Amino acid sequence: PPNLPNEEVESTFLNLSYRIYHPQTLQKKRHHDIDGRDGNCIMKAPIVVLHGGPSLPSEYLYSISQEIPPSRAIIFYDQIGCGRSSEPSNIDFYGISHAIDDLKVLLCDLEIDYFHLLGHSFGGVLAYEYANRAFHNSVMTAPKCL
Repeated sequence: PPNLPNEEVESTFLNLSYRIYHPQTLQKKRHHDIDGRDGNCIMKAPIVVLHGGPSLPSEYLYSISQEIPPSRAIIFYDQIGCGRSSEPSNIDFYGISHAIDDLKVLLCDLEIDYFHLLGHSFGGVLAYEYANRAFHNSVMTAPKCL
């Protein structure tokens, strides 16, 4: 796919392929008050999109980016075994718990700690499980990236 300047970024790391639309709007490791204000600028949390499947790539959801204002980043990634991400033959790398760990790695590596999740189909299950784990972990230890 074409890479439009300041419109989308494509990269691969840790065997997870991802694409960011409007990357210039990402605010890494910024602290916000309750309404998202940072000085005179309102910071808009990026949207992290979790695709359905398992086994579907995230590409079928790219058209969502046309509905998101250019003032907000939208991040798509292919879960392990899907699309451009690696497809390990060891079945131990698959499952909801591993998928949540992969999402955590993606968010930490992109230095994103303030975001919204949008899950479609199986991605909705992952979004719920991520939020559930984050809630229970924050009660115990309040980690930075979960």
